Amino acid sequence: MTSTQSVLGPRSPFAGILYIGALVLFLDQLAILGASVYPAALDSVQWRFGSVGLAAGRATPFLICDLLFLSAGVLAGHRWFLRALGVLHVFVALVILAGVAGFILDTLEIRQMLPLETRQQAMASAIRAVVALVAVSIFCVVVGVRVIRGTPPASAARSADRRLVLDNRSEVAE
Repeated sequence: MTSTQSVLGPRSPFAGILYIGALVLFLDQLAILGASVYPAALDSVQWRFGSVGLAAGRATPFLICDLLFLSAGVLAGHRWFLRALGVLHVFVALVILAGVAGFILDTLEIRQMLPLETRQQAMASAIRAVVALVAVSIFCVVVGVRVIRGTPPASAARSADRRLVLDNRSEVAE
């Protein structure tokens, strides 16, 4: 066994560091977003419009956090974690797309309330938010599908492990 294998193997200390870093970044971004939209006023179109815009603005740090979680799961070989994260990605994509549909309706409503001189800037911000959120949704679907397909269920992995062991024994016996 080389030192590279022990550092980057399934019991790698780096996986734990990545998990902790991802968790800290996730909680930090969640706190920033939560503090920005508190108190919630779901019945206010202005609050919903602003909240979705703020959430879209936090997309990049959340994506970095997500990549840290994925890297940690791959590095540690945590198949169950990766599969759960894949399912979560598909669910988040659906939630985001539903939110985008509501945001577009709110944008059309709020556009009528804005003075003419501020409409163009508000619409540019809305378009940027929609593009960012749709891009995140596409990312989530792609990652979710690839992670789910790329990590077999535990039973399939165990049978594959048994085949490897049997194949290695037969080669040694020959």
